[in-house]
Amino acid sequence: MGESMPALLETLGVPFALFDKDRLGDILSQDFKAARAKGKSFALLMQKGDIDEYPDQPNGLRAEADSELTRWDAIVAVTHFFGLNAVYFSTTGKTSRELYLLRDEAGGDHSLDFLNVGGMGYVSSLALGYSLHSRKRVVVLDGDGSVLMHMGALATIGHYAPANLLHFILDNNAHDSVGGSKTVSETVNFELLGKAVGYKRSARVNSRSSLQDELAMLQTHEGPALIWVKIRKGSRENLPRPSMSPLERKNLFLSKLAEGSRKPNRCF
Repeated sequence: MGESMPALLETLGVPFALFDKDRLGDILSQDFKAARAKGKSFALLMQKGDIDEYPDQPNGLRAEADSELTRWDAIVAVTHFFGLNAVYFSTTGKTSRELYLLRDEAGGDHSLDFLNVGGMGYVSSLALGYSLHSRKRVVVLDGDGSVLMHMGALATIGHYAPANLLHFILDNNAHDSVGGSKTVSETVNFELLGKAVGYKRSARVNSRSSLQDELAMLQTHEGPALIWVKIRKGSRENLPRPSMSPLERKNLFLSKLAEGSRKPNRCF
C-alpha cells in the first residue's frame, strides 16, 4: 500500500511531499500553504527510518520482567499442542505472517488458518461467530493492541460462552507490526478482565513451562478460556509476507468449514 500511495494521491488530486527533515520548513511554508490556498488537503508521506527510535519510558505503574517467550515460541507451542484438532484465527500483522511461515516450514498446509489481514481488532469476533456454529476447537491468536482496540468483543465472548473457544493474547506492550510503538497493556490486567467478563478460565503465563502447563490444563476445561501470554518484542528475521493471496486463503479455509458445522454441547 505504501508503494502505491504516491500514485493514488496523484489520481485523487491530493498534493503531497515526501518527508525531509532538512527542508520540512520549506514544505510547510510553501507546499502546504499552496494546497491550503486552493482549498485542498495536503499529505506528507513518511518512509521507514524517517523517525528515530524513541526509548521506552516506563510509567512505573507495573514493573514487568521480560518474558523468555517470543511470539514465534508461543505460536509454535500452541499450534503443536492442538495440531489438526483445531481451527486457528490469527490477528493482523506479524502474528499472521509468523503463523503462515510456520505452516510453510512444516509443509505448507494453510487450510485450518484464518489470517485476519488488515482488520485489526476483529479476529476474536470472527472466531466467536465461527465457534458458535462448529464442533471444532477454535484457537484465537490475538495481540494486545488488537484486544485493546475492540475490548467490547471480550464481553460478547463471555456472554455467549462458546465451550470450544480458546483466546490467546500475545502481549508485548507494543504495536509490533507497525513500528513498535507502545500500547497501554502495561496497565491492563487481562487475566482479571477475562474473569470479569465471563470467560470460564483466565490465566497469565510468561515462560515456556507455564505455557505448556496451561495448555495441558485446557484439555480438561471448557471454554471460553483467555490465556494472557507475555512475550518479548520482535519477530522472526526477514519475516516474509504470505505468498498466497487473501482470496486464495479464504477459499482454502472455506473448503474446511463444512467439517463440524453443528453447534457443540461439549468440545473436549
